[in-house]
Amino acid sequence: MLYVLPLPLPMSYELRTMSCLYAATPPEMNINMIIKYYGVPVTATKPMRFKIFDAKENGLLLWDSGDMQIDIESGIMSQKLTPKID
Repeated sequence: MLYVLPLPLPMSYELRTMSCLYAATPPEMNINMIIKYYGVPVTATKPMRFKIFDAKENGLLLWDSGDMQIDIESGIMSQKLTPKID
């Protein structure tokens, strides 16, 4: 089982997402989030990083997106990830 977790934003940001659970690594994953700053939807480009682990807690890191600049429009963020995991 794989767990995909975005790294947390600063505490002033509100992040609405959940961990994704997969039985096997899909070739592509679409990550969608709602991001607000003090209750107001964000429109900006923000740095984010995504990691895939083999367990929800204390898991082995299987993949790391590295730093990415992600576009957020009216609080909506959608990003396609294409992890390469052997």
